Amino acid sequence: MRRLFRNNEHTLTAIMMEACHASQDKFYFVIEGQGTFVVGTETSQAGPGMVIWAPAGVDHGVTNTSAARLVLLVGIAPAP
Repeated sequence: MRRLFRNNEHTLTAIMMEACHASQDKFYFVIEGQGTFVVGTETSQAGPGMVIWAPAGVDHGVTNTSAARLVLLVGIAPAP
């Protein structure tokens, strides 16, 4: 199975619009900063060391809610 990993950085008040991947699971690992994550109907706050899981077929998005940049390691499988 192919996987895709990338490092995302979001500036102050950056918003990653909600998306849905029909056949791909996605995770966000917070390296730095604080974010509000929406997965389906659930909203969670996450900071350094925390993981947010977005299963395939579920809308998801993130907003930087910290006073600094939000740095994420993002993985998606299978790779697009």
